[in-house]
Amino acid sequence: MKAIVPVLLLALSVPSLAQSPSAARGRRSMGAPGGPTTLVIDPRFPTAGTILGTVPTPTSCDPPTYSAGIWEADYDLVRNTVWLVEQIPSPATGNNNVFGMDPGSRSVITSFSFQNLNCTGGARGFLNGATGVTVTRDLNLLLADYNGDLAVLDDHIAELDPINPVAVINSWRLDSTSCPASCAPNGNTNSPQVNIDQVTALANINSRTSDPAAAQTFFAAAYGTAAPDPVVRVVELTPGCPGSWRQRGTFIIPGCNEPSGLDWDAALQRLWAIDGSTGTGGMGNSIYEVAYNRATNAPSVVQSWPTPMSEYCVWVAGIDDADYNLNDVWAGSYLNNRILIFDSGHTGQGFMSFTPLPGLGQGTITLTEDPGLGALSYVAAASFGPAPLGLDLQNNRELLLNVDTLLLLTLNIPHAPPVYSGFQGTFTNPSPNPTPTNPPVATIQINAPPLRGVPIVVAFVTFEGAPGGRTVLGIQGYSTPFTFTLP
Repeated sequence: MKAIVPVLLLALSVPSLAQSPSAARGRRSMGAPGGPTTLVIDPRFPTAGTILGTVPTPTSCDPPTYSAGIWEADYDLVRNTVWLVEQIPSPATGNNNVFGMDPGSRSVITSFSFQNLNCTGGARGFLNGATGVTVTRDLNLLLADYNGDLAVLDDHIAELDPINPVAVINSWRLDSTSCPASCAPNGNTNSPQVNIDQVTALANINSRTSDPAAAQTFFAAAYGTAAPDPVVRVVELTPGCPGSWRQRGTFIIPGCNEPSGLDWDAALQRLWAIDGSTGTGGMGNSIYEVAYNRATNAPSVVQSWPTPMSEYCVWVAGIDDADYNLNDVWAGSYLNNRILIFDSGHTGQGFMSFTPLPGLGQGTITLTEDPGLGALSYVAAASFGPAPLGLDLQNNRELLLNVDTLLLLTLNIPHAPPVYSGFQGTFTNPSPNPTPTNPPVATIQINAPPLRGVPIVVAFVTFEGAPGGRTVLGIQGYSTPFTFTLP
């Protein structure tokens, strides 16, 4: 597990009841309102959509029933784990299972089971059958239940600690329209009140449930009954068991009829979505990489590709982590009970290389950025060794650098010619478009003979916002530590 430390980069400014039989997936044949009928092909990612392999899903449930099996997954950046949640048709078939898989070996490394958990004090917090999952910044899991049991709870979300999942930390009631006489009331605070019926997907952007309301961004999607539901809800969750929630807005991903799976990619700062429909009014059963503008609540599709219709893929998890150099996208085949591993087309953020120059103690470090990030501003730093504890970049990302004299020097004085230059700058895009073989680059020049033979570690981060500007909207990409020795 990666270590989490305080932010240091300020210089970078009832009885068991059966699951409702209505909690069942079905193929869609109807298109969403509007939306393109072609996929978005981006020349920056020529290998995107290539199937790299398959692996069985870790469940014995029978997916063709459309009421059981793995319903959603989410990548845990800190634990390097893909969490998969299982829907079961009734408590009689067993407990609800949550599986953790290693994205490198593609094998199950942890799992736990639970059924009908309560809040502290005894209130029912979560029933069996998870249909959505996301990881909070506190490393807890938010689990969603599609329709609950329609007797005690309708659609709801619960927060659990995956290390000790014995009680519900927080819970939220999303709907009670299907069982108003018996189910716990909807905890929504909007006026007029809104609800999320048949919730199937959750995604989290750098949030914990104790954040101020303005800082929270959780996405939720639902599965339409009569027709596909293309709406993604932006919600804030107020802690409590039960707690309250508010819908801050909605958006529709162009071309995506029904986002049955969502996963926020912390490294790319993008949303992965999969269309659970198969209609002709849009591109059903396709995977979308979506750029999301927080300020305007507007999505735009970066790229998209189809999944095989014979698989009926219903969930997606993007695994793009600079610490592990994995750039896969996982999708769950509901018909064949397996996981498809796709190439995202991204090369990963923050590759570096060192080229020695003829003079003693001289060389050039070339910084190479992912072609999807473009001409962004960057700040680099150097230290005399990698650190066991990382510098917190938020979104559960970190740089493993020592806090030493060299680090402070390169952060505070990024250009000190003739000794060094280029520790701050802007990536240069090739023309006309960057590609994996012709990516955005920047360089750092070193001329320090006294440091000959001394290992030096360099890492950098890239930012949203205008290149060279002083306004930083957020950290976009980051690199792994790169070690070199001056000749």
